[in-house]
Amino acid sequence: MIHPAGTGHMLIGPYFTTQGNMGSLFNITNTDTVNGKVVKVRFRGASGSDELLDFMVFLSPADVWSGSLTRNAAGRTVLSTDDKSCTLPEAGAPNQWPGVFKTLRLPQLNDESKVNALTREGYFEVYNMADVPAQSKGPFGATPNPLYTAIKHKAGVAPCTADVLDVLKSVQVLTTASDALAVGLDSPTGKLMGSWAVLNTEQIAVYGGEQTAILATSGQLGVNGVAPEGAGLINYSPQMTGDVPYATTVAFTSDPLLIVPPNQFPGLGIIAQWWDLPDLSTPYIVGDSPQVQAMRLSDALAKEFIMNDYVATTRALVEWPG
Repeated sequence: MIHPAGTGHMLIGPYFTTQGNMGSLFNITNTDTVNGKVVKVRFRGASGSDELLDFMVFLSPADVWSGSLTRNAAGRTVLSTDDKSCTLPEAGAPNQWPGVFKTLRLPQLNDESKVNALTREGYFEVYNMADVPAQSKGPFGATPNPLYTAIKHKAGVAPCTADVLDVLKSVQVLTTASDALAVGLDSPTGKLMGSWAVLNTEQIAVYGGEQTAILATSGQLGVNGVAPEGAGLINYSPQMTGDVPYATTVAFTSDPLLIVPPNQFPGLGIIAQWWDLPDLSTPYIVGDSPQVQAMRLSDALAKEFIMNDYVATTRALVEWPG
């Protein structure tokens, strides 16, 4: 459900742009004061929802991650950050940060400038893939969790211990509690919150709002507009290139391009890579298929009508009411 309180397992940033004199800003906040979060961030283009960039952020309890979008000399959007939270790819990885938006999934036009232009508008998605508890749960009781220690800020900087984070590069999709606990992960409990803003650098005008918060719950809203935030299914997938087995793909996404049977319709679809997962159709609720998850999300986001107002003058810069 859409959570009016503004926190959830998934967030959707409705718009970004780097057209003309415009740039974009966004924050992702972990309101959980106990658990860390493994978060997937994915930017998609406006023309066809094609993926432009994705990465992972490891948030400490009560952590905020911030990023900004600008345009480089070639006309592509670039993501930059001075944040000290851990990411995969790592902040020091060559050719990764600043994160230049990719054109791999965009239409391959003859004019490169037109392809690059397709990176300059779109939206973004945020997923809580798993929680990172302070204590690992094992057969001999709770012990300090190395992953939590690696991502927990000290004096404003997370250690990002390489050998600990490297373990998460070698696993495949994690769905069972035992597999997740073995690498320091636990079921995602949501509690993510975010904001977005579009900045006109010439007129010094800012437009923005909250990211739409989606809560994986079968509960109802309370009298204060807050719903119970329970644990969803673990849906961790590594941030790496490599063909995902078709059986795994169809179990974790309903993306029509990714679930085309490669043996029946060669060349029509896309072979999923590990970084393609999860997406908005990856189930959070036990018993749901990706198709059911997509239907639930569509129903939650659907509106019967839209109303707005506007100011018909150039004398003042104002933000439209949401």
